[in-house]
Amino acid sequence: MRGLSLSVVLSIAILVCGHASAAEPWRLLETGVEASLRGLCVVSEKVVWASGTQNTVLRSVDSGETWNLVSPTLDVELDFRDIHAFDDENAVILSAGQPARVYVTANGGKDWKMAFEHSDERAFFDALSFWNRDDGIAMSDPIDGRVLLIKTTDGGRTWFELDAERRPEALPGEAGFAASGTNMCVSGDGVVHIALGGAPADEVIPTSRVVTSHDGAVIWTSSVVPIPRSASAGIFSLAFDSMGNGVAVGGDYKRPDLQTGNLAITKDGGKNWTRPDRSAPRGFRSGVAVRESGDQRIWVAVGTNGTDVSRDDGRSWQSATTEGFHAIRFVGKVGYASGASGRIAKWIGE
Repeated sequence: MRGLSLSVVLSIAILVCGHASAAEPWRLLETGVEASLRGLCVVSEKVVWASGTQNTVLRSVDSGETWNLVSPTLDVELDFRDIHAFDDENAVILSAGQPARVYVTANGGKDWKMAFEHSDERAFFDALSFWNRDDGIAMSDPIDGRVLLIKTTDGGRTWFELDAERRPEALPGEAGFAASGTNMCVSGDGVVHIALGGAPADEVIPTSRVVTSHDGAVIWTSSVVPIPRSASAGIFSLAFDSMGNGVAVGGDYKRPDLQTGNLAITKDGGKNWTRPDRSAPRGFRSGVAVRESGDQRIWVAVGTNGTDVSRDDGRSWQSATTEGFHAIRFVGKVGYASGASGRIAKWIGE
């Protein structure tokens, strides 16, 4: 490079290597908490909620620039693994483990009211979703051989348990994973997909399942998904776009760097799932979401060892960063991720 000016050298370096700041897809935000955050809800460009361990609930109304701690004051420490918010004032939170509870707020988290508590100590809730402002559903690991489901028709203020015959049967050892609140997702008028994993101790089964209802959790069908399941492995997250394309991610959370058995895709709304023969995410992934802008779709998967991106509906994936997260959500082009030690980041990638 002798004889070249410094500006020319820098220009060549940028052309060859790329600009580091432009390549980083996430901008880390300051939350002021140390909790593990697995619950995440992006309401709009400005309004975002998150939840997690130590009764933690966070809210931002300025696109993540500042975060307010709006946790409920309780006499027990809960882990709020999922959260759904309708706007900057109204939100519903779901605890995993015991006690198994749902809380609601109508004033931005200043006050919380317990809306539901399950009496069975075997209840372990994994995810919460709403079709609209009134109708929602939450799922728990199976009890007595069937996935436990509760529903609301008034925005989460009251809940009722579905009768056994309206709940999908579980295979031996099958359960959900409360990793990001996205092993269950809803769409349209009454469509709900629930991803399952798990297996009896010391068993590895070559496929997992997604159970689906198209009528608001009355009749269920199941689809085989080529993601192996064991006590620590299976499907952890589902996402669908507006065209019926879907991506399922997971793997084995005890083997976070294992790059096989962590991905499946569908082209028909979840009826049939296949394993792509191109590159997969670089390890266990607990969350996946799609960023839709016009006719462009970008799929983003996160896990404890990084973020991967697909621009061909899940057929191939490229590493985006080694920054680890648990959950990811998009509303249109606006996206956030949350993780351990109070980490929340805003998507700034292309």
